[in-house]
This record gives sequence, structure tokens and C-alpha cells, in this order.
Amino acid sequence: MQSPSTRRRFIQTAGLVGLTGAAGCLLTDQSDATATESGTGSPSDAGTAPEERPSLSDNLATWLSDANNFDGDAIKKTNTDTVTIQVGVKSGDRHLAFAPPVVAISTGTTVQWRWTGNGGGHDVVFVDADVRSSQIHADAGVYLEQTFETEGSYRFVCKPHKDFGQKGAVIVT
Repeated sequence: MQSPSTRRRFIQTAGLVGLTGAAGCLLTDQSDATATESGTGSPSDAGTAPEERPSLSDNLATWLSDANNFDGDAIKKTNTDTVTIQVGVKSGDRHLAFAPPVVAISTGTTVQWRWTGNGGGHDVVFVDADVRSSQIHADAGVYLEQTFETEGSYRFVCKPHKDFGQKGAVIVT
């Protein structure tokens, strides 16, 4: 039988190992957030250093609360010319997500929505602006690019899959 001090030391060590592992997960580089399932990312995202995550407004956080692939934070991709958001990324057992679902960018940045070719037909339609892909696409490729010149939050959805949680946002600072 273990003594109380040996058991206490074991529990403390196990807790410290778990805490260290969790901290490592929180400090991982988010540059692969736009990667497809095969692990390939956009060349424009390669080599991007991890940055702090900007906070979301309460309204935006509430709207995104049921978005697939959303962990509560925006991925900060400022000081870059082009950012890629994958369309049709796997979330759970379906390919009905954006990756990253929320990205914070600087004014003048172009965002490309790159279809993965998974999950059937998708589109991108902005909720508060007249921006949309030309039609629903099922094949892999870039079907929407938008350069953001005005600060603000821009919410978007995949209309066929909006009720399944395929939505996201661009935050322009």
C-alpha cells in the first residue's frame, strides 16, 4: 500500500504533466489552421508566426457559437497580403466547415475561399454585405476572392449548410 505522501506526489506529478500538455496545445502555431485534411496549406500562409488571438464582440461570438470548427477565437493573420479560408473542411463526420472559421486581418488584405472538393456543393454568402460566390460549387478551387478595405466584422455562411453550422467571419482591423 502506498503512503499518503507517495500518492500525493503521484497526483501532483500527474496534474503537472496534464497541465503542461494542455499549455502546449494552447501555444501551438495556428498557421496550419487553413490546411486541408491532407496537411497541405496555402503558400501564402506558410511560415506565418503564431500571433495573439483577437477578442470577438459579444454579438459576433453569439452568432458563431454554433459554427462548425469554431473554438471561440479568431485566428490573427495581419500583415499579410492574402489569407486563405478552406471551404468544405471536415468537422465531426461531415465536411461542412470553414478553416479557419474566423480570421482577423488588416485593411487591404485579400481573402480567398478555397473549396476542398469535399462535402458536396458549397457557396459563400455574406450576411451583412453584397459579397458572394457566383454559384454553388462542388469541385476544388478558388471561387471567391475579396479584398477588405473597411474595418469591421463581416459574417458569412454556406447557404446550403447554414443550418448545419457552416458559417464564419472576417474581422478587419
